[in-house]
Amino acid sequence: MDFADFINSKDIREYHKKIGYEYNSLEAAWLVSQCRRLTLKERYEAWKWIIDNMPDQIVKNGRERNPYFGKSLHKTLTSYMMTQKLFVNEFKYDSGEWHYAYKPCYRDYYGTMTLKDYIGSFTSWDKCVDYTIKNEEPEDTKRIEIGRGFLNDPDSFKLNGTIEIDLSGQLISADFGDDDENFRYLDRFFKDMWFEFPVPFKPGDIVCLKDYSINPRHPIVLTDIVFPRGWDHDEWRKNRECGDSSDMLIWGYYIGDSCSGESGTDDYFGILSDSWWNYMDIEYYTKELTGCYRALKPVSSWIKGELGEDVALLVAAYHRIMMEETLSWTFPNMITEEGLRLAGLMKDK
Repeated sequence: MDFADFINSKDIREYHKKIGYEYNSLEAAWLVSQCRRLTLKERYEAWKWIIDNMPDQIVKNGRERNPYFGKSLHKTLTSYMMTQKLFVNEFKYDSGEWHYAYKPCYRDYYGTMTLKDYIGSFTSWDKCVDYTIKNEEPEDTKRIEIGRGFLNDPDSFKLNGTIEIDLSGQLISADFGDDDENFRYLDRFFKDMWFEFPVPFKPGDIVCLKDYSINPRHPIVLTDIVFPRGWDHDEWRKNRECGDSSDMLIWGYYIGDSCSGESGTDDYFGILSDSWWNYMDIEYYTKELTGCYRALKPVSSWIKGELGEDVALLVAAYHRIMMEETLSWTFPNMITEEGLRLAGLMKDK
């Protein structure tokens, strides 16, 4: 089984195939847990293959507070699948007490995937699933999150777990919820890990996050990956022995807006620096840089050392591009060519 196929980023996937990277059992299991294209059934099949064909391994690179730290990977995977299957069966069981509702996840014009509020109130799992399949449009809805709770108790929907399905009714993932401590630690098993995989990206590369569920796929000029600037790599690795996957970051620059000032009323729009999770999901940004995103080109070239040591060209290019875009926002629309000529905004032919 080629575990590179489970990597979400096509560029990292192709790079691992090119260099012939070999995964240990824990790395392989984590990649399976992260793969977005798998159904729950396909995920179980891959984990079962790891148990049957790869050596067991003691879980060491994760949060020590997780009780599965230091335990057998094979045994933990077996427990994880068994517990999740029991949870799914119990979740779907029509006891007459549960009420079900669902959240559709839509991809908007900008590429952002957003979970909406809960819809409906159904007396059984089957009725909820049947309704979503019949009433949600596949071109708009990418997945469905189904929750359960008690009638007249809306807060209970937050505590009793969720299951994700696609619009064919296939189970994609299951979240145990917060009502059972053992469930909670198992649910965090893969989240409580940190990995250092090889990647093809270098500082100055313009990248984006694949299917990022919080922000659109906006371009990012990469400055650092895996290791933050200023940290000794060995020291950072030691520091991450008790880290988790939320520490698998990239750092860089993007064009956006932010509220500055204590009052929160001063709006700034321009270049900003930030960090993003997770570096194993980034790809090269292949679209043309348009609008204000054009200002990332000189930043990229500067970081790569292509503009020399003099900062003047970087500053001049950034300033001019942002001024051009700002002026473009002031150009009136919905006006005829004759009106634009009369206003002095268009030259006579």
